[in-house]
Parts: sequence; C-alpha cells; structure tokens
Amino acid sequence: RGNQEVVVLLSFDMAEILTRVFQHYSTQGRVTGVGGLGSPSSSSCCLLLGEGGSGKTTLLFLTAVMAASELGLKVLFLCPSPMQTLPAALQDGRASLDPVSLKKMKFDYPRSVEELLGNIARLHVQDRVPPNLVIVDGLDRYLCAEGEGAGEQQQQVAAHLSALLHDTASFLSQVLTGACAETPADPCRRCQVIASYSLSGKGQGEAAIGDPTLSVVERYFPVGCTLDREHPSAGAQEWRASFSGSPCTVGRGPQLGQQWRLTFSPSGAMECSVISEKSLDAD
Repeated sequence: RGNQEVVVLLSFDMAEILTRVFQHYSTQGRVTGVGGLGSPSSSSCCLLLGEGGSGKTTLLFLTAVMAASELGLKVLFLCPSPMQTLPAALQDGRASLDPVSLKKMKFDYPRSVEELLGNIARLHVQDRVPPNLVIVDGLDRYLCAEGEGAGEQQQQVAAHLSALLHDTASFLSQVLTGACAETPADPCRRCQVIASYSLSGKGQGEAAIGDPTLSVVERYFPVGCTLDREHPSAGAQEWRASFSGSPCTVGRGPQLGQQWRLTFSPSGAMECSVISEKSLDAD
C-alpha cells in the first residue's frame, strides 16, 4: 500500500482528541499549551495526510480508545473489513482498554457504499442514545467506480457521502445537546466523525489537484494535519504531524500551531514528542 492516507475529522474538536492521543504517548509527559475540548463547530474539520504505513488505522483506533476510556464517549467504528490484529501500541502499559471502555465501542463492517450510507442514515433511529464519535476507516474504498463516467459518478457519491456524514453529525449533536442540557460543556453532547481517505504519494495541494474526488471531499474540511516522513530507515519510522487551518479556524486552539514527531518501532509500538520551535527554525 504505497499510497498516502488521509484522515478526515468532521469536527475541529477531533483535532484536539487526536492531539490527546499524541500527548498520551508522549515521551515528554504532559505537554502544556494543548487545549481541551472546545465549543462544538458544525463547519470545522481536520484532514490528516500521510503516506501508506504512516499509522493511520493505529491513530484511528487509539483515538477511539481515548474517546471511550478517558472521555466516556460512545464510539462507532466503521470499516470495510475487520482488523486482523490490534495495534501494537495497545500493548503498551499506557493504553486504557478495559471491559467498560469496550462496551462503549461498537464495530461494524459495511462492505459497499450503499451499506455504509444506510448505516449512517439509520444512526438517529438505531439507538436511544446515538454515538458521540463515528469513525470510518477507508472512506476511499467506498468510492471506487469503474467504466465510462466513473470519475463523475465517484465525485457524486463522494459529495453525497461527505454531506451525509456532516449533516448526520450536526443532527445527532442537536439530539445529544438536548439530552445533556444540564451540562453544556460535556463532550458527550455532540457527535463527531473521523474518516480515512487514501491517495497517491503527493503533497496535500498536489493530491487535491490530481484527485477531483478528494477535492469534493475537502470542501467540507478546512482544518488539516499532515504526516510527513522523517529519516526513513529499515528500523523505526518517524513522521512529523503538523496541524493547519483556514483563516476562519486558525487560532481556535493551541494545537493548530504545534508539531509532533511520531516514532513507530519495528514492533509497531508508538511514541510521540513535541517538535520545539528551535527545531522548526533549524529546518
């Protein structure tokens, strides 16, 4: 899988939860200057861009565990097929996967875009209390089309699916807000969505230009986090995670100006560290 991977986070607050994952596995301990969960936003989102093998599924799974175990959020994890093994990072003593947290996590495996659309459309009627976090691992795998007119059809499906995810998250947030009216600051009062999207090995701007389907998806997601490979070797792999955002969202949280280094050992164990401003200046 030599392609790059994109993770689409359909709420700015999901960038903060992703930052909490980095912080949880930080070799520097608790890092100051990282905001907590802010106010909900229906228009903000985050795009995580990185090569294949950059730890996309691991980050999604750890985000799900973090949301369930530390924030008490109800999580729905959707992907085309079951994971063969749990991420090695979960074997770390810092992971918090207990029976109570597992009960807050539900896994489902829609095998086609029609099944995925149906699953998302039924979220508001399936459970008395809807999920706070919906993760779609492999969004691009649901957007494949072949034959004449395949490109246009793929873009139409991408627009439909992206809009449905966005609108469903907004609607369920209203439902959850009503259920948590007495605790307006409670993160359980909103629904957020994360989805991974795979693309060719180019930079974010180049990938968007060369992939019209991605351009359609990106219209919904103005906040980004890019994973760039650092110091490739046969041993541990390092990735630089840097957050960015549009003028209307930059400045909403300290994490937008922060960069992290993610190190994966040959066994798959993960460690994170904040990249200092001095290091950035040296680059």
